[in-house]
Amino acid sequence: GLITLTELLLLGVGLCALQLVCALIFNPALLPLLLALWLYYACMTKEFFAPAWLKKHMFIYMFSHMLIMPLLDMYAAACDFLPTEGYIFMVSMIWFVLSSFFDGVVVELCRKLRAPGDEEKGVQTYSAMWGRGRSAAVVIVAMVLSLVSTGVATSQIGGFHIAVPVLSAVCLLCWIPLARYLQNPTTKRAAALELMSGVWTVADYTCLGVLPLIFLAG
Repeated sequence: GLITLTELLLLGVGLCALQLVCALIFNPALLPLLLALWLYYACMTKEFFAPAWLKKHMFIYMFSHMLIMPLLDMYAAACDFLPTEGYIFMVSMIWFVLSSFFDGVVVELCRKLRAPGDEEKGVQTYSAMWGRGRSAAVVIVAMVLSLVSTGVATSQIGGFHIAVPVLSAVCLLCWIPLARYLQNPTTKRAAALELMSGVWTVADYTCLGVLPLIFLAG
C-alpha cells in the first residue's frame, strides 16, 4: 500500500528510458544486449508463460529467475569490453558470473523462507515446498559455491588474500541467523534471513571488486 501499481509502472518506464539514453550515449553497440535483458525480464514477469508448471517445479523456477543475475553481469562487463576495438571475451569472467548467480540463489531462497504460522495457502515458499532444513542446506551450499567462485575470480587479479578471508568471516556470521531460524522459526527470525541475504550479497560484490581495487591500487 506504500506505492501503487501505476507508480511502479511509471517508475519502470522512466528507468528504462534512462537505461536507453545511457546506452546510446556510452556505446550504441550495447543496445542489443540491453534489449535482450529487457526481453528476458519481461518473460520473467510472465513466469515464462508457464506459471502453473513452474510452480510445480520450484528448482527450475529458481534457476530460470536467477539467470537474470549473470545476464546483468554480462551487460555491466560489456560496458568495459564492448567499446574496445578487437575485444576478446574473457572466459575467466565466468567465475564472476557464477558467484553472482549463487548470490541470487541465496537471496531468492531467503526471501521465501517463512515461519510455520506465516505460510499462506496458494503462496509458494521454499520452506513449505522443500522444508526448512533442506532449504537452509541449499542456502549454505549456495554461499559456499559463491565463496569458491569469488576466490577463483579474485585470484586472477591478485586479490585472493584480501577477498577470501573477509568473505569467509561474513559467511560464518551469516549462518548465525540461519541457525537461529532452524532452531526456532519465528516470524522475526524468518524476516532476518532476507536481511542476511542482502548483507551477504553486498559483502560478496565488495570482495569481488571494491576491496581488491582499493588494496591493489594502494
